Amino acid sequence: MDEYEQQYEEYPRDEKIDEVKPQIMSRIFDKFPRKVFYSVQVETALERDYFHWITGKGLAELANEARLVRTPQHVVGQFVNSIRIPDIATFDAKRNN
Repeated sequence: MDEYEQQYEEYPRDEKIDEVKPQIMSRIFDKFPRKVFYSVQVETALERDYFHWITGKGLAELANEARLVRTPQHVVGQFVNSIRIPDIATFDAKRNN
């Protein structure tokens, strides 16, 4: 369990998280499999249908399930998460050889 999940462990799990996870994959990563996104970009793209914290929790769960890779990065005095499909780095490494 990571820090994000520990922070919210005391609250009951929202069923909308299960609903947003396939939407994240189909609307973002299936359409753009080779792109890397900031988590805020994904949250914003789905905000008409889901609150940003629901999408954020869905991203965290997908990362914990190894369906996505979440990499924290320090950018201009704050940490942001980049999100990508796991095999994008493998694909790029094979292509460059």
